[in-house]
Amino acid sequence: MGTIYHIPRDIDAPTPLFFWTVVEVIIAICFVGFGLLMGSLGIGLLLGIGILSVSKHMHNDSAKRGEAQHLMWRFGLKIDKSMNWFPPALRMEFIE
Repeated sequence: MGTIYHIPRDIDAPTPLFFWTVVEVIIAICFVGFGLLMGSLGIGLLLGIGILSVSKHMHNDSAKRGEAQHLMWRFGLKIDKSMNWFPPALRMEFIE
């Protein structure tokens, strides 16, 4: 008879750097570096901290599936091909 092994669900998860993945930290550092290049370190730091806090919320259990795609669509970025048949969010008409 074979031995039963328990394989964790997150065995292939990326190695975190503090509370975030390496990709998220690199994106935040890019925003801080962009702020340094533009001569406004404060805005770069705010954008970097904002990116890290949003990514922390996205990884939280309370975040719904597809929330990142919805936010990108809401800001007018049509990255997800399946949402191409929706009109751009900035041109939506609201009926009162």
